[in-house]
Amino acid sequence: MKSLKISRITFLSILVFTIAFGSCKKSEPVTPETPKSIFDVKASASFNWKTDKEYTLAVKGASVPVTIKNNLVIQSLDGQALYYTGPAEMNKDYTIRFMAPAHVKQIKGTFGTIAKTIDLTGSSLAFSFISE
Repeated sequence: MKSLKISRITFLSILVFTIAFGSCKKSEPVTPETPKSIFDVKASASFNWKTDKEYTLAVKGASVPVTIKNNLVIQSLDGQALYYTGPAEMNKDYTIRFMAPAHVKQIKGTFGTIAKTIDLTGSSLAFSFISE
């Protein structure tokens, strides 16, 4: 009786071992095909090709006794990239939309001699003519 139990356990162990390890198959490593030109490159349908981001800048006018006109300039901190330029009056509010590279974290807003650094923390930004 005891040998029958041992032989059953041995048989079942060998059977389980054979099934478990016999069904495993070593897969060959997949090597991606190197594209020959840019037109051979394939991207998934969900890939985001945009490298820029749209921002909305709310410009708050200042109470001044006279009309002061100048260009409002939105540019990179080093002044090499221009994102927006247009006429503005200091006593009026404006909403400006512009595009900037997605990797940019700060921009500079200039109105005459007033220059401010604006952090690009979200898509809605604020600028005031009052210098701090």
